[in-house]
Amino acid sequence: MNWKVKWLNFGGKKENGRLGFHSLTKFNVTLLVKQGWRIINYPNSLLSRVLKAKYFPNTDFLNTELGNLPFYTWKSVWAGKGFLHEEMCWRVGTREKFSIMAYAWLLGAACCN
Repeated sequence: MNWKVKWLNFGGKKENGRLGFHSLTKFNVTLLVKQGWRIINYPNSLLSRVLKAKYFPNTDFLNTELGNLPFYTWKSVWAGKGFLHEEMCWRVGTREKFSIMAYAWLLGAACCN
C-alpha cells in the first residue's frame, strides 16, 4: 500500500472528499494553544503537574519563562501562551474569589459577553 499522500488530498472541502484543512500550520498552533488552555483549566491533570514541576514550579502558566534547554514540546506549548494571554478574559463567578474594592473599574472595558 502506498502511504504517500499529496497535499491536495488534505486541503479542500470535506464535501469533495478532502480533510478540510486550509492551513496545517494554523491547525497545529490551535492545538498547542488548546494544550496551554488545558494546563490552566486542569491544573491537576498529569500533563499540567509534570510541566509545572519541571518548568514553572513557583508560578502559574501565564507567567512562565521559557527557561534553559527546554524540550521541543514545552517550547511549542509555551509559544502559544502569548495568544492565550492576549485573548483570555475572566468572568465574575462567586464573591468568594472576587473583591469589588480590589479592582480598578473602567467604563466600556468589558472583554466577555
